[in-house]
Amino acid sequence: MQLFLDSFGAFLGVRNGMFWVRPRHGEGRAIAVRELQAVFLNRGVSVSADALMLAIREGIPVLLIDAIGHPVGQVWSGRFGSIATIRKNQALFAIHSEGLSWVREVLLQKIDRQRLVLRTLPGGKHLAPEFPQRYYQGITIIGQMEENLLNWQPERPRRS
Repeated sequence: MQLFLDSFGAFLGVRNGMFWVRPRHGEGRAIAVRELQAVFLNRGVSVSADALMLAIREGIPVLLIDAIGHPVGQVWSGRFGSIATIRKNQALFAIHSEGLSWVREVLLQKIDRQRLVLRTLPGGKHLAPEFPQRYYQGITIIGQMEENLLNWQPERPRRS
């Protein structure tokens, strides 16, 4: 369940180890931690530090949203937790042949887009006199880069 609190004066707190939601006027309601996937808070909503700490401890994202529901900010843990794991996996992916192949594909896409940019440049007298020479030089360099990437093969691990 996703919890959206957008009523002015609403409150999010903790009671008996559960989230406690109370509208400005009326009775509150308890929500079990295991039921909640995310919390969205709008302006005018109060939240206790206990509720934020419970959400952080349980890995429940708490997002601050604007009047039309776009996220403005997020509350999360100051610990390295999953960030360190992500960085470690990124480093391992970068040296693996699949990671290198992915980088190759990204570079080929960038080359295609650079070629498109060059093709859309306007010609004419208002450009610098050296423009045609540099233009064709750029096309040549992009072609060489593309050829190098297309011919690249990941190295096979060496046996010792």
